[in-house]
Amino acid sequence: MSDFAIAFEHRLVEGHPDVRPLALGTYFGLGQFATGVTAIGQLALGKYVLAQIGYGKYVWSTKIQDPGAVEYFGKLWDFLKHLFGR
Repeated sequence: MSDFAIAFEHRLVEGHPDVRPLALGTYFGLGQFATGVTAIGQLALGKYVLAQIGYGKYVWSTKIQDPGAVEYFGKLWDFLKHLFGR
């Protein structure tokens, strides 16, 4: 397992992930409105943001494709595929 995968899995378990329409996670938020270090939603705020409308250090949105965000979410996708055996 890569260093990224180990760090993400640890933070996901220890960081109180939150998944729902209003997701106010400390490390991971997934919902229509999401916050967290990793935030995925229609409207999202965080460090790494994947959203229609987002604000953060690294944002991948309909208007912004920050290379750091694209790399981070690419690695996240690879980790999730590996985790679920695809």
